[in-house]
Amino acid sequence: MRRVAVEASTKQQNTVKNWAPIAIIALITCTTAVAAPWLWQFSASGLSSSTSDWGVFGDYFGGVLSTVISALGFIGIIATIKTQSETISTQLSGIAQEKEIRDDEVYSKQSLECLNEAYKKLLSPDGGLYKNRIAWLESARLIVIAQNLAEKIRSDSMRYTYKAAEKLIRSKFSTILNPDIHPETMQPSYFCEMDWARGKEGKGQEPIEKTSVYVIYTFASWQSDDQDELDSIKDIIDFKHINQRYFGARQFLEHG
Repeated sequence: MRRVAVEASTKQQNTVKNWAPIAIIALITCTTAVAAPWLWQFSASGLSSSTSDWGVFGDYFGGVLSTVISALGFIGIIATIKTQSETISTQLSGIAQEKEIRDDEVYSKQSLECLNEAYKKLLSPDGGLYKNRIAWLESARLIVIAQNLAEKIRSDSMRYTYKAAEKLIRSKFSTILNPDIHPETMQPSYFCEMDWARGKEGKGQEPIEKTSVYVIYTFASWQSDDQDELDSIKDIIDFKHINQRYFGARQFLEHG
């Protein structure tokens, strides 16, 4: 709020500075326009000793200048109203912008918390991949909620920061779902087979819901429209930037 008030005050001061020279020039011009005909007509005449002549002179200047001054005053009122209107608009715009920033921070924070919680839902007590229908459903729901919150972020800078944090969490999903770590997920039966041991106890494990599988694996997958930050570096690779201690890497970059 303080920044908004300072901006509004600065803008108002600048407006006053811009209008002041115009008002002074207008006053001088009007005064000259009023005085010039009188001076032209009576410049050759001496000063009158008659009070009635001075009365006529005063009535002339007073009548004409009062109209000019009234007009300038009216213009000043309009300028003041316009300045105040611009100041209020600036303040309202600043308040809206600050509210948007606060909202973006909340959306970003809550979205990232949902993604982290969604990842935890997939972890079994021993740190592996949790094969549980409910856990997968809850994880998928949290991912969808996080994505909906992220769509509400308007600021480009906040969205860029959010995307960077989102990629870190996505890499965690990619790791826990990596078939090299959990080769059992390479088979469709992993997602649909029953846990017969629990079934004998009347606690049969139901197959994992297809929707949850789709949501989770889609989030963990690199999409074709995702920008790769390394693309901007491919054309500027210079092995000389690598310390000579890393001889193998330098040779690889130099000779391929």
